[in-house]
Amino acid sequence: MGTQPVREVELNYGHMFGIGVLQPGEMRERNVKFSDPADLSLRYYDQANHLITSKGPHVDAGVSGEIEARIGDGGKVEWVTNIKTH
Repeated sequence: MGTQPVREVELNYGHMFGIGVLQPGEMRERNVKFSDPADLSLRYYDQANHLITSKGPHVDAGVSGEIEARIGDGGKVEWVTNIKTH
């Protein structure tokens, strides 16, 4: 988990979900249905106003489970997936 807040955080999963500021240790959760396949990505601005973009996993239509995008120190994004197809 990072030690500085990040701004304009946007998760793209075929649709967009965004928040203005994410503080260190703070978490957001979004429940979605993947009716279409999607390539996940996350973008945000760090404290130095650099745009950070991370490509996440590809998700097939109809999967279920959890996907986490964790923003760590130095802007590194770790994707953790626990998904299953039906």
